[in-house]
Amino acid sequence: MKYFGFFIIGLLFIGCDYPDEKKIFFGGEIINPKSDIVILMQNEKIIDSILLKPDHTFGKYISNLNTGLYYFKHAYEFQYLFLEADDSISIRLNTWDFDETLVFDGEGADKNELLLDLFLNNEKEIGNFYTYFTLDETAFQTKIDEIFTRHTAL
Repeated sequence: MKYFGFFIIGLLFIGCDYPDEKKIFFGGEIINPKSDIVILMQNEKIIDSILLKPDHTFGKYISNLNTGLYYFKHAYEFQYLFLEADDSISIRLNTWDFDETLVFDGEGADKNELLLDLFLNNEKEIGNFYTYFTLDETAFQTKIDEIFTRHTAL
């Protein structure tokens, strides 16, 4: 009878369905690092911090992250990331030209490359925007309308 009890308990453990742990990998390489740490954050809350190795690489599996918009910081620079379960994001960047040298690789890289491209295009558009202040009122309004049409057509 005692063997029957062990058999039933064994069946319970075998039959249990444990939920899959949501994990992502976040890592990469930073050329000309300005500090020895990369911080992953969401909504001003630190999710995790990852130390750089002597070869300026870093990497870590992070569990139970919800799908959403995060950002990573290195020294005083930061950039946004969109993360989902099972993503494996690897970055490479040079701190001398942070955003312009940032490259994503791995599972989930495509959506993050798109975010970065949108950011860089928007930054360029804003940079050009200041030159429009010297235009007369009609020309300024025409430029604003062109920008609005271009952005709403996406």
